[in-house]
Amino acid sequence: MRATVLLVLICLGAASTWAATSTRVVPTPVQANGFAFSPDGRIVMGSGGLNGSSGWFVSVVRLESIGFVSSLPEFSAFLAMPPVPVQAQTNAENTFAFCEDSPQPVHCNVDNTANPAGVHDCHFLWVFDSPERNAPNVMRRRRLGVRVNDPRTTAANVGTYLWLDPITPVQPTLRGVEPTTTKDGRLMIWQGNPANDGTIDSLVYSFNASPCALTGWSPPRSITVMASDPLVAGRYRLAEQPLRGADGSLYAVGAPFPGARPFLFPGGEALGFTAITTQCQPGGGPVGCGSRSAGLSIIGAPTKWQLALVDGELNPDADSTLRPFTVTASPQRPHFPSSPGDAAPVFGNMGSYAEILFDDAPPGAVGVWHFNELITTAGTIDRTRTPDSSGLALTGSVQGGASFPQVNNGRIGKALRFDGLSGRVEVAHVAALEPTNAITIELSVKPAVTPDCDGNDNARVLVAKPGSYALQLEDNLTVSGTVLVAGGATYRLNSRARVALGLWSTVAFQYDAATGSLSLVFNGAEVARANSPPASLAGAGAPLSFGSRGPRAACPSGDGAYDGELDEAAVFSAWRFGTPGSDGGMGGGAAGGGTAGGTSGGAAAGGASGGGAAGGTSGGAAAGGTSGGAAAGGTSGGGSAGGDTPQSGGSAGSSGGGGGMSAGGEPTDRKNGLTGWRLACTSADLGPWVMLALLHMRRRSVKASDLRRTSLPTSGRASSQTDLL
Repeated sequence: MRATVLLVLICLGAASTWAATSTRVVPTPVQANGFAFSPDGRIVMGSGGLNGSSGWFVSVVRLESIGFVSSLPEFSAFLAMPPVPVQAQTNAENTFAFCEDSPQPVHCNVDNTANPAGVHDCHFLWVFDSPERNAPNVMRRRRLGVRVNDPRTTAANVGTYLWLDPITPVQPTLRGVEPTTTKDGRLMIWQGNPANDGTIDSLVYSFNASPCALTGWSPPRSITVMASDPLVAGRYRLAEQPLRGADGSLYAVGAPFPGARPFLFPGGEALGFTAITTQCQPGGGPVGCGSRSAGLSIIGAPTKWQLALVDGELNPDADSTLRPFTVTASPQRPHFPSSPGDAAPVFGNMGSYAEILFDDAPPGAVGVWHFNELITTAGTIDRTRTPDSSGLALTGSVQGGASFPQVNNGRIGKALRFDGLSGRVEVAHVAALEPTNAITIELSVKPAVTPDCDGNDNARVLVAKPGSYALQLEDNLTVSGTVLVAGGATYRLNSRARVALGLWSTVAFQYDAATGSLSLVFNGAEVARANSPPASLAGAGAPLSFGSRGPRAACPSGDGAYDGELDEAAVFSAWRFGTPGSDGGMGGGAAGGGTAGGTSGGAAAGGASGGGAAGGTSGGAAAGGTSGGAAAGGTSGGGSAGGDTPQSGGSAGSSGGGGGMSAGGEPTDRKNGLTGWRLACTSADLGPWVMLALLHMRRRSVKASDLRRTSLPTSGRASSQTDLL
C-alpha cells in the first residue's frame, strides 16, 4: 500500500502569513498506512490498521484526554483502544477521504435512530477511495455509520459500525489515488493526471455542486487552473491567486503540478503535499523510495500562493526520508494546535505529530530566508538557490563554499554552512531592500571558529549591502551593525556582548531614522543601544550578501568570509524590538550566550531603586535601579570598574545624572533598567573609555581594531570608518 499523509485541523487567523516552519515532532498512537479523520475530528479510520494490523480499523478520538508537555499535546490517551476492525484487507484500497453532506454527528439512540435527546453520537460519513492494485485506480464511494458511546468524554468508544452502501465508482470516472476533500464536500484533490488516464505524479482537482455526490463531478484538471476556474475561484482561498513556485515564478495555467500525498486544509485555504522524489540508498531502500514522498510542502493563502518547503523537524532532510502525512478535521482548540497564531496540526501515519506555523513573516518583512533548499516548479530540488518567503520572491543565489548539509542542522530545520573562504548567498538588489525610514536585520548565527587569527582586524561578514548597511562578527565574537545615512555619515554600534562559539544565537540590528536610534538584540534581549543625529537611510543599489562578499583569505584583514552556519535571516522596513528613542528599549530576556544546544549568558533588568552592577564573565549584565552610585545616570559619582570581559565590570556614576557608563560593562538605561549603549557621553566622558582600554591592555595584547571597537563610533557617533560600506 502507498503511504499517505494526514493533517488534522487548520486554524488560520487574519495575520499576514508566508512561509511554513514546524515545531518538534511528538509521538501519537496513530499508526496506519493510510488514514483520515472525520471533519469534526472525533473519528479516525486507518487502512493497514491503527495498530500495525492488516485491514481497516476505526477508533474514537478522545480530545478530552489530551494533555500537554512542553507546550505540545501529549497523545497517550488520544484514541479509544483497541481500535475496532471494520474491514479485512480485501478491496485493494489505497488511501481515502471522509466526506460529509450534512453536519455530523447527530444525536441518536442505541439503535442508531436519530434523536435530538439521544445520549449517543452517530456519524454518517461518505468514504472516497481508489484501488491500489489489481484494478484500475478509479475513485469510488460508499457510506460508513459509526455510533459512539459516551461521546465527548474520556470514556468515548465505538458502540457499533455499519457499512451502509456498497462500493460504487464515481461518475464521471476519476482516475488516480490519494483523494482529499474540503469540509464542505465539494472540492476533491488527488494524485492523478489531467489526462485522466490512470497515470499519477501530479495533483488534480474536481468540483461538485452537490456535496459528496456520486455523480456530477467536473473533469479532472491540474490545480494550476484553479485561479481561473469560476467553479472554484472565489469559493476557496487556495484558488484566489495563481500558484507560484518557491522562486516566485508562476506555474503555467494547465501545466502539471508535480506532487503526491495531498491533504487539503478543511476550508480550502491551502494544500499540503510531498514535492520531492525520495532518493533510494545504495543497495535499495527505504521502502517507498523512488516515489514522490519527500519534501513536505504547503501552497495556498498562508504562503501567499507560493510553494513553501516546510522548514523544521517535519522535514528532517529534503529528499532522503519519506514524509507520510495526511488529512484533517475542523479546529479543536484548546486541544490542538497548541501553538498560538496561524498553525496547522499535522499527524503522520508513523505515529507522529507536529504543528506547521505560518506567522513567521510579520508586516514590514521585505526579505525572509530560512536558508533551506528550493523546490522548482518541475518538482526537483535546487541546492544552488534558497527561497525568500516574504512574498517578494527575493531568491538567494548560493555561491562559493556555501552548502546545504544533507540533514537538518539549523536553529529551525535546515541552515546553510559557510566555509570561511568564499561561501555566500547573494540576493539581487530591489528597492524594497533599501528602506529609508527604519530597518531591522535579523539572523541566527552559529560560528564554527573564533574570527581572531592574527594581529590584524579579522572581522567576518554576516550581512552586507554596500552603501546601505552591514552586520559583521568581530574578532572577539561581538557583533557590529553599521548603517550609512543621508549626507554620507556612517553610524556604527557594537554589541559588547558576545555570541557563543558553536551554539546558536539570534541577532537583530535595528535603526530608526526619525530618532537616530540604533539597537542590537541578542536572543530577545537588547544588549546595546545608541542615539545618533536623526537621518534617513542611504542606499547604493548593491546586491545583498550573507556570509561574504566574495572569495577571501582564510585569515583576512577585515571584510572576511564567515566560517560557520547561518539560519533564519530577515530584513524588515521597520524597527521591530522595543521602542526607538532615548527612553525606548526592551525589558528582560536573555542576552549573550546561545540557543538550540545551550544558552550562555543572560541579561536581567533591575528594579526601580537601589544600586546595580554589571557583573559576570560570560553573559549580559544586571541593570541596576535608578538611584545609587552604581546606576547609570546616578546623582553622584563614584562607582567602580572591574572585570575582564566586555560583559563584566562595575559601573561608573556621573554627577548630574544622564551620563553614567559602566567601565568594562555597558551603560545602563536609567529609566527602563536596560543594558545598552546610549549616546549620552560627551568629550568629558572619554576618561572611562581610556580606563577601559587600559584595563583590557593589562589582560592581553590589544589590537588596534579592538581599540577602535571601544571608541566613540561604538556609542553611535558618526564614523569615518566605512568597513563593509
